[in-house]
Amino acid sequence: MYNLVEGIVNKLSLNDIFNFASKNSVNLSLDEGEFILRFLKNNWYSLLKNQNIEVIDNYKNNFSPENFAKIKELVEYYKARYGKLFR
Repeated sequence: MYNLVEGIVNKLSLNDIFNFASKNSVNLSLDEGEFILRFLKNNWYSLLKNQNIEVIDNYKNNFSPENFAKIKELVEYYKARYGKLFR
C-alpha cells in the first residue's frame, strides 16, 4: 500500500494540489500550494504512519486562517475515512 502512495506522491504536481483544493472550496495562494506540495513530497510517509493531526498545527503560519481551518478539516475527514489502512 505504501508503494502505491509513494508512486502517487512522486507524480504529484502543483496543478494537482490546486485542483484538489478547488474541488474542496479551498482558495490557495501560490505560496500555500507550493508549501503543500513540498510538505507532502517530504513528509507523506510520516504523516501516514503517525496520524497525529495535531502536528499540522505547527504549520498554521504557512496558511491564511481560513485556509488552515479548511485544510485541517480535510485532513481530519480523510484520516477518519482512510487512516485504518495505514496503521
